[in-house]
Amino acid sequence: MVIIICTAPMVEAMVFRLPPFKNIYGPYEEKIVLRDTTKGINFGIHQGALIQTQTGEWWTILFVDRGPLGRFPSLQPVTWVDNWPMVGVNGKAVVTYKKPNVGKKFPIKDLPDSDELIKQNWECSGDGTTTLILLIGH
Repeated sequence: MVIIICTAPMVEAMVFRLPPFKNIYGPYEEKIVLRDTTKGINFGIHQGALIQTQTGEWWTILFVDRGPLGRFPSLQPVTWVDNWPMVGVNGKAVVTYKKPNVGKKFPIKDLPDSDELIKQNWECSGDGTTTLILLIGH
């Protein structure tokens, strides 16, 4: 089965699937697997990947577009309903949830909230070149 995940205007994830033994050119079946219009951390969720862990759990990593802040990954649980990968819980993206079971325990670690350990900060220029800009005063 071929599965393609895409999004409609930033509030829903849609899956297109090609049933087994069909022509790669279609016809495809489609279903909305996440519809979340709740304003907040997961608003603007789009594009990603479907993953099965070593222990058989299913997850998806989707990106959330936060405008000038860029995009960040959002890990969402997946359950299978009638051979469709349903994302989140009850049609909504989760903000907090249990960690995936990957067969081993890993401690929860907080992300660094300061860059005191970094002596120099570099940033891409954002103009399509490979030029790096040294950020002064950081």
